[in-house]
Amino acid sequence: MDTYRAVIASPVVRILGPAIVTAWGISASVLPGFVVPAASAEPCPDVEVVFARGTGEAPGVGPTGQAFVDSLRSRLGGKTFGVYPVNYPASDQWDTGIDGIRDASAHVVSMAGSCPRRKWSSADIRRERR
Repeated sequence: MDTYRAVIASPVVRILGPAIVTAWGISASVLPGFVVPAASAEPCPDVEVVFARGTGEAPGVGPTGQAFVDSLRSRLGGKTFGVYPVNYPASDQWDTGIDGIRDASAHVVSMAGSCPRRKWSSADIRRERR
């Protein structure tokens, strides 16, 4: 039976997440010809979910991500809400995971530049087989 469990700031995310985002930001500032995405003219949402769908799921946030988004949205009242589905292959080939890391990192860095007063939180949703 599959169960889903939210794991707040898993060790991998705590260790690698900031390092990857920092490295990406540094490389973007020093590599010639590297273009950083322009800031959006849209206002910053009060809450934004950046979600990577599960292995083999179609592009978007996937069924688990959609359930999470729907549940969170119902608890936010009048706050503005954004959803960013990570663009990556979502395959069982580990080497393609870097595509998702790059896409999510680029989005977070872009949003940090566009919305400098934003507060951040991260979580990991992992599927376990029992």
